[in-house]
Amino acid sequence: MLTRLSTESRRFYYWLAGAAALGLAVRLFYAVQYKWNQTVTGDAGYFYYQARAISQGHWFVDPYRWQWLHQGSHPGAEHPPLYTLFLTIPDVLGFGTFREAMIASAILGTF
Repeated sequence: MLTRLSTESRRFYYWLAGAAALGLAVRLFYAVQYKWNQTVTGDAGYFYYQARAISQGHWFVDPYRWQWLHQGSHPGAEHPPLYTLFLTIPDVLGFGTFREAMIASAILGTF
């Protein structure tokens, strides 16, 4: 049985949606303004290149060996797998650049 939301509850959800939208705007501004032309290294590079490897059929390989040494048979488990799997989704859908991965991450962080 569905109940109607009180005015107070509706107001709360409007404020919550506004705060989430503001948070997304700040994340996107930061990504575009400060990180847009950054070199992909460190943890960001690990997650990004491992997601690229997964989208091309190399499940959880060491992304640095896969990317630069072209050795796809070495397993890589230095980071938790769920975020890597999330980053695989935009890559499979055709949004495979690091910039698009930053946007997907900003959207994920909003929710």
